[in-house]
Amino acid sequence: IGASVIKLFILIISAQCLCATAQAKDADRSAEYMAEIASIEQFNEVQRASDMPGIPVPTYAEWLKTKAADESFAYATTTTAEDEPNKQDRMRQWLNFGIMTSDDKPSSHQELNLARRERLWAMSAQLLKTHAAEMDQARTWVKQSGFAEYGKTQYGEVMGLIGLQNGLPRYNISYNAGAADTISVDELWPGGSSGLSVTGSNTIMGIWDGGDVLTNHYEFVSGATSRAIDMDGISSLPVDFHPTAVAGTMAAEGVGYASAKGMAYQSELWTYDWYNDLLSEMNSAYANGVRLSNHSYGQQAGWGTITLIDGSTTNCWWGDLSISGTESYLFGRYDAYCTNVDAIAYGNPLSLPVWAAGNERDDSAPASGSQYVTFTNGVAIWNTTSRPHDYAKGGYDTITDRGLAKNVLTIGAVSKIVGGYDGTGTVNMATFSSWGPTDDGRIKPDVVAAGVDIFTPIRHPAYPSNPYYYATVSGTSFSAPSVAGAVGLIVEMRTRLVPQYPYLASTLKGLLIHTADEAASIGPDYKTGWGLANADTAAELVQADSDAGGKQFIKEVTLLDGDFVEFAVKATGGTPLKATICWTDPVGAVQPLQLNPTNIVLVNDLDLRIISPNGSTNFPWILNPANPSNSATKGDNYRDNVEQVVVTNASADEQFIVRITHKGT
Repeated sequence: IGASVIKLFILIISAQCLCATAQAKDADRSAEYMAEIASIEQFNEVQRASDMPGIPVPTYAEWLKTKAADESFAYATTTTAEDEPNKQDRMRQWLNFGIMTSDDKPSSHQELNLARRERLWAMSAQLLKTHAAEMDQARTWVKQSGFAEYGKTQYGEVMGLIGLQNGLPRYNISYNAGAADTISVDELWPGGSSGLSVTGSNTIMGIWDGGDVLTNHYEFVSGATSRAIDMDGISSLPVDFHPTAVAGTMAAEGVGYASAKGMAYQSELWTYDWYNDLLSEMNSAYANGVRLSNHSYGQQAGWGTITLIDGSTTNCWWGDLSISGTESYLFGRYDAYCTNVDAIAYGNPLSLPVWAAGNERDDSAPASGSQYVTFTNGVAIWNTTSRPHDYAKGGYDTITDRGLAKNVLTIGAVSKIVGGYDGTGTVNMATFSSWGPTDDGRIKPDVVAAGVDIFTPIRHPAYPSNPYYYATVSGTSFSAPSVAGAVGLIVEMRTRLVPQYPYLASTLKGLLIHTADEAASIGPDYKTGWGLANADTAAELVQADSDAGGKQFIKEVTLLDGDFVEFAVKATGGTPLKATICWTDPVGAVQPLQLNPTNIVLVNDLDLRIISPNGSTNFPWILNPANPSNSATKGDNYRDNVEQVVVTNASADEQFIVRITHKGT
């Protein structure tokens, strides 16, 4: 799925917007949907899941007949297929059906989003069919190899088979390892210093996890009704400790213990297990009003475990010896799972997936001579050869799977900060939290939040029906739902202020990035991303923008092919002038099946610049993946779909020009 219409937003702090100008050229959108023609034309031949509504997308032939019968159809119907100009124009009109108006300007947001979603339903339907066949093969493979389809590790993490990719069985695993105080969510609640009194009411959040949430836990139930609703029925994985704890971090009401209160504690939760997350369920949930979802799981890479048929576990090196015997090729690679989640985000531009970065950075190899299972060319083998620890590269390059996708908000973990943030010296990275970069050098994680010693409601394994248990837990599994809940509060604020114009997912993501506190260094880094999430600062910026009449600090702009956007801002002085842009990028190409491929996966390369009064150009932050520990510098960012420019010495009343251009198409 591609796009030449890009939705982006611009944030300006400490600046007064003076004017806005834009120029645009006509956009030929045919190339971006050529890859989808086959799936659209056979759309009605595919048996879809029951929750997929019928989509009236005509075939090209049907569309052409309709246009030929229309007197307003400007093209001669006797034109031969070889008459290339007319052929291209007619094909372009069909491909843009429901996407563009006749003058090549965007349709309404609603029409644009619907058209994107229609094409996504077609893809989802075929993914379901393909995945069913893949799962049959995967179940046969693991059974023959002596492995179980699902189980638990010796550390209590939930494991579940979800497919077979490149000859390897792929298992999801849950990322176990004063959250509100750390990211200043408590300042948004009633009685908080912000005065905003936001609780998450009238907001629906999604959670996908390894099993079912204990929906009747005391923290989710009001009267006879639970705010946590099981949307996909009884899971093959049980009602479990982990999804319940994650759900509690997002939305527990704090009725049993005030310290267990979740971030958006009056929100509604739609709960799912992780099967069919990317295939249909996220599309369905997003289409029905879920504005964000949390995913505290991913696939193992490097050292981990696997469950055998007899229920026991054994060490496993998740890699492929035919690709590399010293490093798991799964770390950092933009694979088919990443493309699927990016496609979902592109097709549902109002909904934001929040993903845990993973807990791989402290994983050690077993003792020398220990037996473990690994893989080569699709065959499981037992081995005793020594291999490096997962942190052999200084802890860098330890993120795997969907946390590497461009359009998700990926969250790392730090220790709690009692009393809230007070400079970089108060931020301590969790020893387990995975670090970037991605193989193509993008910045991941995006931000960090508290993920150590989080007190939350659970489902006790010894007392499965008792709805009154709590526990202290750690892992990026719990930093991610902290941020997801914070995003839920921003969604509620926007709904309260401007209900007819919900923020784009890229705006929500960019808000968290733009307002993050410096966590490890000035500018972004591959450890903490853009810094420690600060929900209070983000919410106050939303309120300030509304108080100023809207679009003064937060702008959502449509950028067509050939377009540029620029506007003037006046610095207030005494604080840096900062601008951030973020856009939902179309799906990139899967990187080659090799170790550390560097192929760039960014599709639409936007460029943010701030022009000083003297004519000098201020460039965005960039990082060097070849030297991941180096501090950020300034230059041309051609990797990320987030860019940020900071002018530290902007004097009061100086006028700057913020300009957004792009390379290519």
